[in-house]
Amino acid sequence: MPVKTNVKNSNLYSTYSIPNNYKVLTNTDNKKLDLLYKNWTIKLDRYTDKINISLFTRQELIPYNSYFDPNFQSAWENKVYNLHLPPDFSKFKSISYTDIANGLYLSSGDKLLKTKVSQETENNYINAIKSLNTFKNLDDSSKNVNLDWLVKYERLLIPDLIKQSNDNDWSLGTFACKFKAISRFLKLMLGELHELKIKYSILYVSLDYIIKLEKGANSSGGDDIMPFDDLLIIVDYLEKSFTKYLDGNLNIKNISKINSAWKANLDFLSVAVMVWDYPSRSDKYDTVIIKNPDEAINNTTYLVCDDSNLPYWIYKKNVKDIGRPLVIVKLEKDGLNGLQSRLIDAISLSLKLFPRNYLFASKSIDWKKSPDVNVIKKASNVSGWVRNIKSLSAIHTQFPNIYLKTLGINLFRRSFVTHFSDSMNNNEKEKWFMLCSQVSLKLIPITKETLIQTKIIIKLSLIIIIMSSMFPMR
Repeated sequence: MPVKTNVKNSNLYSTYSIPNNYKVLTNTDNKKLDLLYKNWTIKLDRYTDKINISLFTRQELIPYNSYFDPNFQSAWENKVYNLHLPPDFSKFKSISYTDIANGLYLSSGDKLLKTKVSQETENNYINAIKSLNTFKNLDDSSKNVNLDWLVKYERLLIPDLIKQSNDNDWSLGTFACKFKAISRFLKLMLGELHELKIKYSILYVSLDYIIKLEKGANSSGGDDIMPFDDLLIIVDYLEKSFTKYLDGNLNIKNISKINSAWKANLDFLSVAVMVWDYPSRSDKYDTVIIKNPDEAINNTTYLVCDDSNLPYWIYKKNVKDIGRPLVIVKLEKDGLNGLQSRLIDAISLSLKLFPRNYLFASKSIDWKKSPDVNVIKKASNVSGWVRNIKSLSAIHTQFPNIYLKTLGINLFRRSFVTHFSDSMNNNEKEKWFMLCSQVSLKLIPITKETLIQTKIIIKLSLIIIIMSSMFPMR
């Protein structure tokens, strides 16, 4: 599923992102507009640097959305902006500013963009339309009476908009709002499903895709995927929520709050082990801490932590009957761009402050009583408390749509895939997708093409099986 859009019918976007599917509008080559679009740079909001829209669309948006929808195309890259009405077109309804101001069209919401229009919004749309250079520069007295000019001079709108955004340092959100206003009034003048109205809706949605992807909107991608950068921010927040209980020497600064520190540490680790490391299945939450690898005798997951080597995982549990053998995975100082190093330090500190034999032990432990390590019980519902992390007030404030997500193994895996699949070198890919001797599969190259072919969005297919079970030690 691609980044969520406001267009109700996803087939509409797929159809009308392709110029040849338009029957009423005709293509008019415009090399100047093509160049203007190609060189168009704009910031997402007032706090961000400018991006080149065409470059970002080709390098980021299309690959990302094609990962979920092999048929995804960009309306902007396909030059839908060059489609126009015949010069003599006159079959439209003339609407006046007076009627709009009197609320005559308030009942005419936009089913395609799922909008309900209030008078305040209608007034804002009028202000947006009148702020366009196309409107200001027209030598046509009727422009102050009605919106006929919006149809008659439509082919001027997009080049004027791009130039105006460059001259006035607009954000992409401001630019997109102008498009939304144009789409609104074209709907009133031509009808909801007229191709000119659809053109502007589709181009608007393409811009909305960019905003959601680049800014990491949590409404994107369904309930089991989210931008990986957002997960990194969440882990950082959880880490700070834990370290606030520590002093400068990384010891508990107020022993009366040690149990609160413990709970915060578990919340932090439960997400960090899936975000700062290659995500596996939930057996990682059953991890037993050992010092000697010879102690790994049961069909479970172990983390070997001794005093002389970096910690490493031993996976022995047969998850979902996929038949994986003993697999050893070491944590490396430079692994995953340094994320594994942070996880190593986090686990070491946790075991120092809270000595135990299970990486995830019960939250109800009373550390004020200095419990015996050997009687500390393993946590029974780590996945459950991970799902509830999204309700923490600070996280919910920063990511208001996170309640739509299901924080868990599937989300961690799929978000990891979209983030790292194309940036990994061959050694990292081999670690991630290693041949399991008990499964007659061959290592497959990790490219966008293979991800698409395996239709990961449906079941992650072969890749999930391998990724979730096999990581060789090198």
